[in-house]
Amino acid sequence: MKKDKYKIILIAIVLLAIIMRIFYISKFNIAQFQFDFGVEANPMENTEIDYQYLLENFDTGYNEARHINYILHLYKYSSLPTQIIGQFYHPPLHHFIMANWLKVVDLVSDSLEFKFESMQIVSLIYSVVILIALYKILKELEIEDKYKIIPMLLFSFYPLYIYFSGSLNNDQLVTMFGIICSLYLIKWNKNPSMKNTIIIALSIGLGLMTKSSMYVMIVPAIYVYFKKLIELVNNDEKVGKLLIELIVFTIIALVLGFWFQIFNFMRGTNALGIIEPYEYFSIADQSFWARFGIPNIFKMSGVNIWNYLLYSSLNFGAVLEHSIFIKIMVIIAITLIFDAIYFMIKNFKKEKILTFTFLMWWAFYFFLNIQMPYMCSMHSRYMLIPISIASIMIAKGMQEEKNKILKGQVVVSTIAICIMSIGLFIFVI
Repeated sequence: MKKDKYKIILIAIVLLAIIMRIFYISKFNIAQFQFDFGVEANPMENTEIDYQYLLENFDTGYNEARHINYILHLYKYSSLPTQIIGQFYHPPLHHFIMANWLKVVDLVSDSLEFKFESMQIVSLIYSVVILIALYKILKELEIEDKYKIIPMLLFSFYPLYIYFSGSLNNDQLVTMFGIICSLYLIKWNKNPSMKNTIIIALSIGLGLMTKSSMYVMIVPAIYVYFKKLIELVNNDEKVGKLLIELIVFTIIALVLGFWFQIFNFMRGTNALGIIEPYEYFSIADQSFWARFGIPNIFKMSGVNIWNYLLYSSLNFGAVLEHSIFIKIMVIIAITLIFDAIYFMIKNFKKEKILTFTFLMWWAFYFFLNIQMPYMCSMHSRYMLIPISIASIMIAKGMQEEKNKILKGQVVVSTIAICIMSIGLFIFVI
């Protein structure tokens, strides 16, 4: 009966999570809580959008070379932009999906408002796939149902996941592929089958067709592969099957991951690297301590990496930075961060794949912020995968933890921040 009770709770959490995401995308339009998308508006103002003007002027002014320009160029001309400016350096998978979604919507509605706002349905689908994949990771790690509740609450209601459900740039799609890749790396480690190999290759290849940050997931894939290869060699087992899988993986990942760069090279444009943000985002003049030192947690900073990572995961870096409501959420979130660190250190050797993936994303994050010292480079939207891994490690730790006071604190903190998050979206913003 207890097992059934926990399953019912988990199903209820997922259903409420989907309802919360539907509420969010219904409440906020495509100009709110976006990054590099275009369609300018203050996130706290439900500004009327001139959709006809947007359709006719998607490649001028504030919209020029942003994600909306990319999407509508594909929608209108069925071809890639001819120059690499602004967001056009990104591979086109997300923009292609959105452009074709708009073409499908054309078959069922003439409303421009519905056409453009319905793009958030695609983002909602990404969000639900992420939620399901994260649940499957918990299942693969053999975490008991009652201990799945804590991470599922965080995946469902922690603000960053909800903001992502309406995000119209390519961050959420590449995150989805990264989480699917993590799931199948765990599966492949248990069962190095061709099926699992192909799914890993597709997730990395399609991720690279979305955004170059998917390069990060190649490192854990290499780690898992050679870890298994060394095991077989040490046990004098045959490795031919693994070598064939490596060839298949390489072909799929290379073709999907690099055709866009090769295509641009052949037509005389360069899509390698990252085009830097606008200079008004630059924090290069700030000291090392200001950027990477211990921050004041009671005041949002657009300079300090730790502070902005935390605040942007709660308010998306756009709203209520001086609110006592957000400051209370910050304190609770920091408590859960220390819990995650404790459990990760304690289980460091038991979950090597997730730990290694976690460390690789942090290495990428620091490299990005050293290479590109801009406020937007610090945003939590780049870090949803390691944030998810930290939540998973809390569940793994809770399952083995004997200290009832610590376990009670984790439960109370999780429930408190989830209730406050729901309140944030329904009543505060």
